[in-house]
Amino acid sequence: MMRTSYAVVLLCVFCAILALLGGCSRGTYNESALMLRARMRMVDRLEHSGRITDPRVLEAMREVPRQAFLPADAGIDPYAESAATDNGYCSPLMVGLAMQESQIFPKHRVLMINPPDAYPAAVAARLCQRVCVLCNSKMQVATMIQQLGETGARNVEVHWGNTTQGWSEAGPYHAIIVRCDSREVPEGLCDQMDRRGLMLQFQGPNARTLQALRVRNGEFIGTTIVQVGTAM
Repeated sequence: MMRTSYAVVLLCVFCAILALLGGCSRGTYNESALMLRARMRMVDRLEHSGRITDPRVLEAMREVPRQAFLPADAGIDPYAESAATDNGYCSPLMVGLAMQESQIFPKHRVLMINPPDAYPAAVAARLCQRVCVLCNSKMQVATMIQQLGETGARNVEVHWGNTTQGWSEAGPYHAIIVRCDSREVPEGLCDQMDRRGLMLQFQGPNARTLQALRVRNGEFIGTTIVQVGTAM
């Protein structure tokens, strides 16, 4: 019993150190024990489904309270796959797959364009050096800044601007994650990626298709299609 408790304490300390190194802290968000258990069960489901296999991604998702990025009065189960996508938000599986496909590490920078909420940015913040979010709604920018601050994602910056032009000021990016209806890559984004970057596009109804476009030396060299579906 003592050995188990000691191991748990060591794991918590290790996770806290990783979060601090990644520019994140616990923040001021207060979470109930019920929601904490629900999050742990959700990540366990993703792991057991075999869809999310990267231990770094799984650990990052264990640290981020999904419900902190949903409207309190929306009546949405934050850890149910269909509940999120049916209401236009990012489901945990969508986010996990995007993080896994992007293969981001602590030295990398990530750009997210028009995400439906700030949850993907909060997860990515625990995996990379810097996350830039670009939105076309000033109200959404203000909401995201507040939510990210409360959950301790200190290495995320949120901007308002023309989402078709990207945000070159913080580039080059290892990964650019876009939610769009078109299969065409917005002009200029390729120039904002590093030499071996990756662009991820969520497409289709409720963004259930993930298209990964790989870049080498400024040119797109290949495409991978991932059907998000469900982890249940």
